[in-house]
Amino acid sequence: GRDYNILFLCGSLEKVTVTDDDGHIIETFTDNQGKTILTVVVNEEERLETYYVYDNRELLRWVLSPEATHRVGLSSTMDTEALYKYAYYYEYDWL
Repeated sequence: GRDYNILFLCGSLEKVTVTDDDGHIIETFTDNQGKTILTVVVNEEERLETYYVYDNRELLRWVLSPEATHRVGLSSTMDTEALYKYAYYYEYDWL
């Protein structure tokens, strides 16, 4: 199978934290090329994570919603059913 663990070198991600009008803390992690890798919305009870997955050409391919992140994170293997139900996949006609 594929290895879905991706590591980033120390200092290769930038984190920006803002608070919205409702008091939710929003953390955005971007790589050195400005691509968003992860957004986290934190409120009193939850931490909602949305991941952005790029292909080897640096094109956005998947956006894993908080529900997809939660369900895939609970599985010891890649839960493709959860991805198809709760994630967004992007295809490009010109590739």
